[in-house]
Amino acid sequence: MRAGKGEMRNHRCIQRRGPCIIYNEDNGIIKAIRNIPGITLLNVSKLNILKLAPGGHVGRFCIWTESAFRKLDELYGTWRRAASLKSNYNLPMHKMLNTDLSRILKSPEIQRALRAPRFSYEVKQVKRYHEVNGVGENWGGNTNKKKRLEALEENVTISTVL
Repeated sequence: MRAGKGEMRNHRCIQRRGPCIIYNEDNGIIKAIRNIPGITLLNVSKLNILKLAPGGHVGRFCIWTESAFRKLDELYGTWRRAASLKSNYNLPMHKMLNTDLSRILKSPEIQRALRAPRFSYEVKQVKRYHEVNGVGENWGGNTNKKKRLEALEENVTISTVL
């Protein structure tokens, strides 16, 4: 059962999507597979992103026929050849040949071209102290504890100090 108001809108049951079969020519493939639940049939010239990645989840299992796979080169072209079925369409080229950016930035060629850092950033250590325990340089908390600590250093009993 579906959660929410989809039940009232005749979307009572949720059915998981099965594989997607992509074809070029209908040689009886539509009639053969149309009654199998979960399987979606798509024509290669009418590819739909909502069918290829339902719910925005990329990675649906797609089964391509051989003729559909060959027609992709005619539809979208290759990096060497433009598309023949679309006018003025070329596949997008890679902006970077090597996408390992951290390796590129750490390479000696890039490091030689960079200037030296201007400042050496030193983090100033702040001495922190606890108000009650009185640990630290700027102690200003429990004065009675301070007297007790002084008394313990002098080996005097606490009752005589107080």
